[in-house]
Amino acid sequence: MGLFGDAEGNHSRPFGVCFKVPGLPDREVAGALKQPWDPVIKKQVNRNLRGLIASAAVAALAPFLGLGLTLVSLLRSFRHTAVVDPSEKARVLAAGISSSMTATAVGIAVSGLAFVTMIVFAVRLYRDSKRGGSAR
Repeated sequence: MGLFGDAEGNHSRPFGVCFKVPGLPDREVAGALKQPWDPVIKKQVNRNLRGLIASAAVAALAPFLGLGLTLVSLLRSFRHTAVVDPSEKARVLAAGISSSMTATAVGIAVSGLAFVTMIVFAVRLYRDSKRGGSAR
């Protein structure tokens, strides 16, 4: 049994489903993956893969960071409204809500930029993998 399962298509390994290419028999896909790569292209593919993974992690975690900062900012503003003069409560609460909305916007913006970066790395990875094997 190879990386892509047995001849009947039974996949006992997770890569069998991930590397299934429509229209190509499993043996051709396995052969393409085993072909020697140009060292320069291999280095570029590895760099782009690391960038893709890092930007995906940032894109996934940035909204949670924004949410955490939003909650901290709202809690701080509510804590301040409890000790401030009643005539100043509306101003203090508005300032706290404004800073919490800014934290939310920053989280969404960082996530969006990381997502764009992720697309750039994915396109580079695809482009470099297409010209990767020297026997192609």
